[in-house]
Amino acid sequence: MKPILISLIAAIPIIIVAWVLADTYIRFVRSGGEHTASGERMPLLFRFAMPYLKGFSRIFAGFLHARGIAGKHQAVLPWESSKQETPQDARSPILHWLYEKTRDRLLAAGSPHDFEPEDYWGFIFFCIIFFGLVGAVMGLMTGTMYVFWGLLLAGILLPFAYLSDTIRRRQSRVRKELPFALDLLTLSVEAGMDFTAALANIVERLKKSPLAQEFDQTVKEINIGKQRADALRDMAGRLAMTEVNTVASALIQADQLGTGLGEVLRIQAEDVRTRRFQSAEKRASEVPVKMLFPLVAFIFPVTFLMIAAPLLIQLLRFLLRR
Repeated sequence: MKPILISLIAAIPIIIVAWVLADTYIRFVRSGGEHTASGERMPLLFRFAMPYLKGFSRIFAGFLHARGIAGKHQAVLPWESSKQETPQDARSPILHWLYEKTRDRLLAAGSPHDFEPEDYWGFIFFCIIFFGLVGAVMGLMTGTMYVFWGLLLAGILLPFAYLSDTIRRRQSRVRKELPFALDLLTLSVEAGMDFTAALANIVERLKKSPLAQEFDQTVKEINIGKQRADALRDMAGRLAMTEVNTVASALIQADQLGTGLGEVLRIQAEDVRTRRFQSAEKRASEVPVKMLFPLVAFIFPVTFLMIAAPLLIQLLRFLLRR
């Protein structure tokens, strides 16, 4: 009777917590929060994390604010509301570097789900807790802690793998669309259109593409008064790609020297297209080397067994008859 009573008492807070979490998630889904600003549905793990991510983000925002690093969330934690602004020289250089590095990677990924660094760190913290709890439960059920450590490691690595894969896919799309966009930009400029208007025209033609989003951001920055050179440098910094950096540097240099943009854009389009072909040829030449290990480790042994097995059977039969 006593173990049953203890189990019932322990189950009450678990049921309450589960009910609160489920109610929060249902409210989040009904409010339409599981869709991004572009109307796309979030991945499954993000749909689970987003209702509770704001709390984790506030914690990290307060932690950053206490060390003089301001993020998207300006509200601080209650016990830090009376603190003065941290002087510039009192900031933690390592924490500031980590914040800037995370922000650069989020910008290179296209700011998925409008994440700021504190949101991303909150997501990492959520994954660690979520996978750690699931691993602990499964470890207790199976009687081994290897499941717990495996899922905990997955919770730590999954956010980094997701961000790296998002950056890789986005840069691949930009690399594919850049020659075509430069060709359109060349034709527009040579036809007498202003450079900013030509960029806006490309945004209309390449809707919902990463390159169009970056061009649109550049056009908006130029329209609010930022210098064209600074806007192009910022675009190259956000994308963090050699091809875009080369194009931006060539356009900035042409603008400073007074060179015609049409010829510069034509040369850059041809250069980007040549680099893309060379990259494809390089990947094709690496295929035989990458196929060597699977061939030697998996295909050759099976082929050898299929060919040699009948011969070995015949040899054994011949030896047994003698």
